Amino acid sequence: MTKLEAINDLLDRVGSLPIGALQTGTSSIGGMAERTFDKTDQEIQRSGWHFNTYRDVTRAPDVSNYIDLPTGVLWFEPVGADAWRKLKVDGVRIYDLDNNTDEFTASLLLNEIRLLTFADLPGHAQQHILAEAAMRFYNRHFAKQTDRATRGLLVRDLDRTRMRALREFESLDAEQSGMNVFGNRGAIETVGRRRGVSVYGVSNAYL
Repeated sequence: MTKLEAINDLLDRVGSLPIGALQTGTSSIGGMAERTFDKTDQEIQRSGWHFNTYRDVTRAPDVSNYIDLPTGVLWFEPVGADAWRKLKVDGVRIYDLDNNTDEFTASLLLNEIRLLTFADLPGHAQQHILAEAAMRFYNRHFAKQTDRATRGLLVRDLDRTRMRALREFESLDAEQSGMNVFGNRGAIETVGRRRGVSVYGVSNAYL
């Protein structure tokens, strides 16, 4: 599914007409739908899932001894022999808090969460993001303009679709990562995120 196809599916779910091309940055219905979609996409991917988590990634310093993260890295943590390090990120450049420097003489071993383009996501992730974005978009832009009876029916339908997509998404992600769907994923994430570094300011152009 392309991003345009997803936006049009979202618009159809809330009872709006489709668009012929993305309306990025505009104040049109299509533009507002895209902003909601982009924010939802990034928020969900930032949590880190099997499809966008990369382990034991080697990041080597450049000729100036800097290690700059590529576009799309949302979060990272040092692992292996570098697990003891305290790092942060300034823009895209990794900074060594232990030695107060942004220069490195050796590579770093990292686990990373990356923002993937929507078209490259597995189907269950696409459906989860789409269903969540449709629910948010309707509540934010259409709910107050709809009579109570119609609003109640549509909200129930959107929420059922959202919950069904969420259950399938979590189940398939757990299956693919080798985790039991009833396992304590949250505890694993919390422990990892306490040591990891979030990277903000990721451009929507990457989506």
